[in-house]
Amino acid sequence: MTKSEQLCNEIGQKCFSDDFVYENLQYINDVKNKCELCDALFEYADIYLVVQIKERGSSAGKNEQDWLNEVVFGKAVEQISATIHAINSFEIQVNNKHHQPVKLHKNNVIVPLIVFDNDLIKQYKKVVKINNYKVNVLSLSDYKEMMNAIVLPYDIFRYLQERAKWFESNASFPDIALSENENSTIISRIRNEKDFANFYEMNFHDGNSEKYKDALRLLTIIKNFKSKLIKTADYRQILLILQLIKPDNASDFMERYNYAWSKACDNRFDYSKAIQLIYNGKKTSIIFFAVGLTPFSNPRFYEVLCDAKQQQQCSDNILLISFIGETNGSCQIDWIYYSKEFVSNPDALKFYEEIGTFNGAIDRELYEDLCHKLLGE
Repeated sequence: MTKSEQLCNEIGQKCFSDDFVYENLQYINDVKNKCELCDALFEYADIYLVVQIKERGSSAGKNEQDWLNEVVFGKAVEQISATIHAINSFEIQVNNKHHQPVKLHKNNVIVPLIVFDNDLIKQYKKVVKINNYKVNVLSLSDYKEMMNAIVLPYDIFRYLQERAKWFESNASFPDIALSENENSTIISRIRNEKDFANFYEMNFHDGNSEKYKDALRLLTIIKNFKSKLIKTADYRQILLILQLIKPDNASDFMERYNYAWSKACDNRFDYSKAIQLIYNGKKTSIIFFAVGLTPFSNPRFYEVLCDAKQQQQCSDNILLISFIGETNGSCQIDWIYYSKEFVSNPDALKFYEEIGTFNGAIDRELYEDLCHKLLGE
């Protein structure tokens, strides 16, 4: 691995989970040859960041502009085009940083990026087009500035999309950038990549510090989940669901998360809060479940609520976040993933409604009695 490839991967891993940073980037093409897919591949939610990296070697006889045209805007662009075609066309299996095999999804959004390492080149074309794809081009120093300016992984993709839109029609950065919304007006002087990235980072969150803080809190929850949970079969799916919560929706998530946390510490039994996501045409419901101060005697008690919520919300997947409070104000959090193709069951739905499962009439004691009966205990 070259110095620039190593640096790009290090910066990428700062923002992306090892579960979604990929290696063994090879595939078999349509004439049965083994080919390199790309130099770096990151995934967040349903988006791939595809990176091709070029480093200025000892190319004798070539001046910097000739090298840029031939290597960056020639070879690298051809390689990015081949990468896009390969992901869209072939069955490709790579490994994540845990050395686990992962099959790439043909229907994921692809955001292509070319990074080049040549300190002598200061001015360069910032975006090129490949069919319907806009490919961002950054020097290695500009890439580092972008990755250091933007904290939230999802915002990296948003920034690259906005950057590509700008440079498709403009040759240079704007002198002054202006953005207005209901809450604020953002005016920034733009001199370089860092300024441009910082402007969009503020713009994405409407200049609202609380909205940005909630997005950072959600990122902290995701990081804590990654660091504490054993890598079970459901771990990757739960992590994917959490990553699907976009920063714009982080405040809604945190409001419900904090509500369930406080109820659990007050020894309350409450599962009234939920949010829903759509991924690959299927609905996922996230249920915030305040259990109280005492854990269930049987973890299968969670299954009953998952089944009830699936019928109520017509969801294929349920992520139950269970809060078990402690008197010192902290919480134990259990993550329960329940996946079963939704099939409407009017009798089950009527049963759950009649016993008060959805209107809050059922308390913990009645709920536990119900679980004993339904589970045959």
